[in-house]
Amino acid sequence: MPQTNVPSLVQPKPTPSPEVQSFPETSKRQTQDARRSYRRKRRSKTLAAALVLSLIALLLSILISTLYVSRASNEIDGTLLQARKLERDLELAQEQLAKMRQDLAVLVQKRIPQLRPMVFDEAVPASESFVRNIIFTLVGVGEKRTIEYRTVVSNDSLSEVKPHIRIMLFDEVGIQIGSADIKDAGVPEAISLDPGETRSYSAAIEFDTDAQPHYFMLAVKEPEAFLPGLRQD
Repeated sequence: MPQTNVPSLVQPKPTPSPEVQSFPETSKRQTQDARRSYRRKRRSKTLAAALVLSLIALLLSILISTLYVSRASNEIDGTLLQARKLERDLELAQEQLAKMRQDLAVLVQKRIPQLRPMVFDEAVPASESFVRNIIFTLVGVGEKRTIEYRTVVSNDSLSEVKPHIRIMLFDEVGIQIGSADIKDAGVPEAISLDPGETRSYSAAIEFDTDAQPHYFMLAVKEPEAFLPGLRQD
């Protein structure tokens, strides 16, 4: 008897499609992508916030610096104005002081005409008898300072002379502050000059160190009288 193929009543299990088989992997990948995107967005927001804060801090710093510079500039301008005013006041005071000293010098010269301005380290010609010139030098410091003089004297007459020559120092207002007599060392009497003789003398002049010498005077006298500026012709 011939065999007949009878179709099987059991249906074979369907084979899942590739799309169905990869669904779990796709879902996992999407989750990872979503996380990455979230992290990127979060990082971007953090960077943006940091950038905004940095800009705000920079603006505040610029504002504070501007205010500080403006205040400092105003203070400098005020200080410069005060300095200019003080400079003008100082110049005016110096001018007034110079004028007062000139007026004082005129008064002193009127009161004592024989006074001459003090000059240091320079040969000053003398008009007094027997004295040709005199040089003053300020030596020492402070209370130990002294004035040294060097003078040249001569006798142009035909006879021996014994003049008494005194150097006197005066302060700015015409008050005598020191003096010295020109004489030979160890000889208390006046110097003695032969006819046509020329000599030089030098010594120190003691004076009040609390005062400043401004004038000097040479006085020449004969033994009988002492008269400042008296000429022996």
